[in-house]
Amino acid sequence: MDIEFIIDQKEYQISALRKGKKFEINLDNQSYEFEATFLTPNCILLEDQTQRKRIDIAEGKDKTFVFFNGSQIVLEHVDPSSQSAAMHESDVHDGGADICAPMPGKVLKILVEQNQEVQPKQSLVIVEAMKMEHNITAPKKAVVKQINFKEGDLVDTGQQILELEVLEE
Repeated sequence: MDIEFIIDQKEYQISALRKGKKFEINLDNQSYEFEATFLTPNCILLEDQTQRKRIDIAEGKDKTFVFFNGSQIVLEHVDPSSQSAAMHESDVHDGGADICAPMPGKVLKILVEQNQEVQPKQSLVIVEAMKMEHNITAPKKAVVKQINFKEGDLVDTGQQILELEVLEE
């Protein structure tokens, strides 16, 4: 299976080949091999000889949310009839970034305040979903422009929890 996507205005091609319980992934002329275990239909555990990583996937109306290693990646469904999709880390566009719920859950902790400057990979919010805590981090250096929920609120897939304004680097 071949997929094309864009991250930060750079186009990538990825191909995936299943070999029994293992997958071979080729991304930009680099090959990766790992074992994949489907914990649920929307949760995959990836393992190689040195590490284990969990990936959670949630489908929205016109987007797919991939939650991996504290980061959220949003796949925009450009043309459902093709295998092309535009991918933007945390839906970064026009200097703004939407931090959205990766799946239905509860906002446990908001770790930032409005107008606060945040650094890449800084923890912003913790959401409880599927009996697990998901730490959502900043994709880039930014300022928190809007906080749309408070601790204890329930959120649905794709709802914007925070709005960031990305700062020039």
